[in-house]
Amino acid sequence: SRVPSPAGIAERSLATPVALAIGADGRTAYVAAHGSSKIGVLDMRALVDDSFVPDAARHIPVCGGGASGLVLDDARGRLYVL
Repeated sequence: SRVPSPAGIAERSLATPVALAIGADGRTAYVAAHGSSKIGVLDMRALVDDSFVPDAARHIPVCGGGASGLVLDDARGRLYVL
């Protein structure tokens, strides 16, 4: 059986993280969440100081069954997603 989550939890979650890319300046991390079919954009400072709170507004939805790989091209301002 499926246990319902509290309101808003599913929207903020990043299920089955499979790839990580970190910006050249070390301030932002991108997480490919295959199970959620989205890319999480995370503030590294919040992760390090343990103040991170998931925020659905900082997620990038993807199509095609979920993301499984990332390549960040900082010089061109692009994130390539497989």
